[in-house]
Amino acid sequence: MQSRPLNQYEEGGILHPEQICLNVGSPGPDLLHLVAGYIEKGAIALTKKYRHEETLQYSPLRGSYLVREELAKFLTRQYGQKVDKNDLFITCGATAGIQLLIDVFMDGDRIVFVENPTYMIFARHLRKSGKVSLSHVNMEQDGIDLDDLEKQVQGLPKLELTPEKPFRALVYVISTHHNPTGCCYSEVKSRRLISLARKHKLLVVCDDVYNTLNYQVDPTEPEKFLFSSQRLFAYDDKNDLDYEGNVVSNGSFSKIAAPSLRLGWFEIPDHVAKRLEDTFLVESGSGMSAFISSIMGEVLASGDMDGHLQYLRKVYKKRMETTISTIEKRVGGLGVKIRPPKGGVFIWIQLPQGVDAAHVLQLAWKSKVRFLCGETTSVVGDFKNFIRVSISFYPLRQLLLGVECLCTAIQKLATKQVTL
Repeated sequence: MQSRPLNQYEEGGILHPEQICLNVGSPGPDLLHLVAGYIEKGAIALTKKYRHEETLQYSPLRGSYLVREELAKFLTRQYGQKVDKNDLFITCGATAGIQLLIDVFMDGDRIVFVENPTYMIFARHLRKSGKVSLSHVNMEQDGIDLDDLEKQVQGLPKLELTPEKPFRALVYVISTHHNPTGCCYSEVKSRRLISLARKHKLLVVCDDVYNTLNYQVDPTEPEKFLFSSQRLFAYDDKNDLDYEGNVVSNGSFSKIAAPSLRLGWFEIPDHVAKRLEDTFLVESGSGMSAFISSIMGEVLASGDMDGHLQYLRKVYKKRMETTISTIEKRVGGLGVKIRPPKGGVFIWIQLPQGVDAAHVLQLAWKSKVRFLCGETTSVVGDFKNFIRVSISFYPLRQLLLGVECLCTAIQKLATKQVTL
């Protein structure tokens, strides 16, 4: 008798044991097993606290003060920059976070600008919803093309701005370890984006889910990982004379702990947070993810997440470097191009001229290997000769089995050994 699948990935056929799915951008079972132990330890510690039962009660709208304090300490340690607990707002994950911001601040008259390429699920569903207009802005090596963005913003219709709708448009970016390209926004580009947002009354929502997965090390301290780039929220400095609060940092524990926790946070301007407090979701629910965030607060206070994140960096750095080295050795001479990312979990691969990613996938799938075709990351169908490979789910040995099959498929198509 066949046993029932234990998770949605298996049930959906995405992670069948006989397949290697290089499109999955989440931690694998070996890493989740460690996190489960930290969560258990944190839950036990919580039950020993005085009045611990009140963590099952409604919470402050922005989240527990104690949780936000521990989260601020954790992020300060990891970013190497001060994070203020008063800027934090607990959410039930980055997905819910961006959806809430769009629901509250956007409408049919306002445009959401997205990078091209971008996080494919967000762009696809935003377009399908039909609730807002969507416009794409091409990416450059150091971030979004700001000349293009400024030109489009200057053409926006005149809208009445109110305390409820204070922004003319929303700009969705992934400025650190971008999905899928892996790039980090330069300081020049970050500062100019802030300037544009202030001048044209834009809300910039930055998906900061990969920020702490940085793999550059200090040459003098090999165990010390360096933060790859300052997060965009820090450039929107409250001390600036023209500060209005135009950036929200949308963070999550999905990539550094576990997706099913459904736990995240905003770093958020006060006027934006107050508007969110006045929504049905936040007010009626009295905040989000109160209980699991209290457990995570104990995990953060124990230092377990700091140790786990350090371990992740070492493991992912090894996987990233070995995967890139393997691809370059196998098919680099055929015209495959990679810009090695400084962190994150994705490798953005440009295929040889004339090789279509869909054909590579078709051939690789004969060996039960799949990946993400670049075309799916574009709202206009660009990047047909790009693919995205994730290094986060599989241990190195299994990851490389999939990468070898991928390289074989590329090689056969590039050298015309097969035609599809």
